[in-house]
Amino acid sequence: MDEFERFTQTLTQLSEREFAQERPRRLALHIVEGQQQRTLERGGTRILIGAHPDADIQLSSDSASTVHCELVLSDSGNILLRDLGSKNGTWVGHGISVREAVLEPGATFSVGSSTITVAQVGDERVFYSTRPSFGSLIGRGSAMAELFARLERIASVNIDALVTGETGTGKELVARAIHDSSSRSSGPFVVIDGTTLNSGNVENDLFGHRRGAFTGAEQDQAGLFEHASGGTLFIDEVGELPLNLQPKLLRALENRTIRRVGDPSYRSFDARVISATHRDLPRMVNEGTFREDLYYRLARVQVTVPALRERDKSNISMLADAFLERFSVTRDDGVPLSFDRDAYAALKGHRWPGNVRELKNTIERAAALCIGPIVRPTDLDLAPTVAGPRATTSALFDKPWKDSLAEFERSYAERALTEASGNRSEAARRAGMSRNGFSNLLKRAGIG
Repeated sequence: MDEFERFTQTLTQLSEREFAQERPRRLALHIVEGQQQRTLERGGTRILIGAHPDADIQLSSDSASTVHCELVLSDSGNILLRDLGSKNGTWVGHGISVREAVLEPGATFSVGSSTITVAQVGDERVFYSTRPSFGSLIGRGSAMAELFARLERIASVNIDALVTGETGTGKELVARAIHDSSSRSSGPFVVIDGTTLNSGNVENDLFGHRRGAFTGAEQDQAGLFEHASGGTLFIDEVGELPLNLQPKLLRALENRTIRRVGDPSYRSFDARVISATHRDLPRMVNEGTFREDLYYRLARVQVTVPALRERDKSNISMLADAFLERFSVTRDDGVPLSFDRDAYAALKGHRWPGNVRELKNTIERAAALCIGPIVRPTDLDLAPTVAGPRATTSALFDKPWKDSLAEFERSYAERALTEASGNRSEAARRAGMSRNGFSNLLKRAGIG
């Protein structure tokens, strides 16, 4: 039995720190492809559909993308159909191409020449942890309880994992918690930041080199994979890895061996590899910027960290209290701080596009600048939350084009920076711009 089979087996076992409830997490799907028909059952919160053999639902249609679309199930029983940037689109009704659509039981959609009907929604056991924390992660409510139960299972087996979630949700904390709760906790926890790897030296950084491999290589040097032996190698923002490096990462994961630069022989390494990304890797596969075989290898065991807005509202005050207690001790007066009622209301009313990281930065700033022991809404200095991505101001249409454009660019730049917690590289990635392009936007908007 390999580690994936052991992990799958633990999904059916109830521990003393857990309880189980039935949730609408199982679909019966009727698939018609030419003269062939079949009905399949699949469970889980996400069901991936595509032409790849490792897809949850593999289609034989030539017009189906390798990673085509997915079905996402919620506790309320809603079924969300999401196209993943497929080449030929996902269709519902009478020839309507959709990026996202909410389906009812009995609904039919088309993927290439394949037709799929949601025949039935059934219940499946979902496990919830009774613990209020996992490692340094804290939280309440069903989303966090389900996350903690899954993390406990991942930690109990020696298996690679992919952690997904929006920026600022705490993906590195998840990886660290898995490491600290595993049999590898006494070993090293080595971090690779995919956004900072120099494409010219990345292979050397990861795999090391042999003496004489290049100018300046005066002695043998181990890479990060070998340094992580006995512990965990955490690859943050794996979606940023150069395309030419990805097959080497895949080979390393499959064979548990690496080859140093300039060395003809392979050597083994003993490290669990946990990857993380805020990117939509299936879309990147369809765009040709991420290898499909690497994606499926990484996503065999996947955990998604919920955004702060998707968690129970009590998580906001719980996290805010923990951060405030931590940052109170850094004040010169050493006076314990607390929030007033209006501050709690302001915190819970904010959308937190930057997630837990934005909340942490807000509390740190408030703790440093507030006068007296009580933190009030004015100390939080929360930027107004835009009602939605399509929200607009009619006054813009009453101004000349150039003035309206300048105002929009300034608002867009400010919001992008706020959602990225001031990180300009991250703001540029979210905006789909190069860092230089985003810097030019800031200059035009008059923002430093």
